[in-house]
Amino acid sequence: MVDVSEALAYLHHHHQGTIVHCDLKPSNVLLDGDMVAHVGDFGLARFKFDTTPPSLVDSTSTSSLTIKGTIGYIAPEYVVGGQVSTAADVYSFGVVLLKIFIRRSPADDMFKDGMTIAKLTEINIPDNVFQIIDPQLI
Repeated sequence: MVDVSEALAYLHHHHQGTIVHCDLKPSNVLLDGDMVAHVGDFGLARFKFDTTPPSLVDSTSTSSLTIKGTIGYIAPEYVVGGQVSTAADVYSFGVVLLKIFIRRSPADDMFKDGMTIAKLTEINIPDNVFQIIDPQLI
């Protein structure tokens, strides 16, 4: 996951504009022969250029009329407002981390009626953290 966090930091901060992945999930993290993780599938990625006047930027680069991404990994504010942001990528990264530690998919049947993997974690930390962590990790 360190490799993925470094990839996101590069996309978000280390060039003239910002690249927002918009669909970070486990199946978009690829491992090479040396077990180094690489972020892949940039089909939904959006480019944000901070130095370009807003009138010259294509509106699809900063927002979308339809929600694109994978259910369970999409940040709630992206679903409500449709605004693409690096914060939404960070949220998705957090969900991927939670999936690793809790060993449940955010699309699990238990996550319905407003319950999400993030909310489950929030409810159980710090007092009941060992009840939700994957026992094999403990």
